[in-house]
Amino acid sequence: MDRSHRRRFAASDPGGLTIDSDSPVPPERIYDLFNKRTYTVRQLGADLRRVRWTTGGGIWFRHKVDRQTREAIMLAVSHAHDCRYCAFIHREWALHTGLPLSVISGIEGHADSHLEQTCGSPGDPRWLATTYAEALVRNDFGPVAPLLQTAVAVEFDAAYRGRIETIARIMTIFNRSTNTFDALRARIAGEPVEDSRLRDELVVSVFAWAVTLPMFLALSLIRRESPRYVLRRFRRSGRR
Repeated sequence: MDRSHRRRFAASDPGGLTIDSDSPVPPERIYDLFNKRTYTVRQLGADLRRVRWTTGGGIWFRHKVDRQTREAIMLAVSHAHDCRYCAFIHREWALHTGLPLSVISGIEGHADSHLEQTCGSPGDPRWLATTYAEALVRNDFGPVAPLLQTAVAVEFDAAYRGRIETIARIMTIFNRSTNTFDALRARIAGEPVEDSRLRDELVVSVFAWAVTLPMFLALSLIRRESPRYVLRRFRRSGRR
């Protein structure tokens, strides 16, 4: 097992079976059990190398994926990783792009009921892309459920599936990095995270805020709000 922190928890499936986080999950589940994870410096470096940055450039600068779909994917992945910073930022960005609040609420609702999700509506490309990205994350970018994989293969070509994976990988880097900052905060509060090292927390936290702080500032610009007010809204959102 790697050094990334995993909270132990139990969840009940629709049939009443209690599933521990270390127990195997039936392969037909689209959403596997997933725990909040942090990074070591080595893991961060490895994930940075796995990203297809050229593909990422095409997504962000040439709009190979439309902005609403991109933000929907990033919001879903942030909730899968239980990342409070990124979930707040990308909810705001999603609203800015015009993504309907009903879609955002549906994405946020998955975090509490993922054991009951099914493939749903393959006729909705945005929903399918978001579902696929979240499933990749919950399975650590391994194989997803056959039903979902088939629906995605029918709807999207290989290049587009690669773009979805790239967005999910980039978002994973930001999520796990800021989760590591929370591990540092826990250490300062006298509750260090099991198997998490101070050196990793310090280095990864610097990286996390080198990325996250500009995003908070950009959010304040597009919302025409002061950075202090944006931070206040973040705290009021219940994600502090």
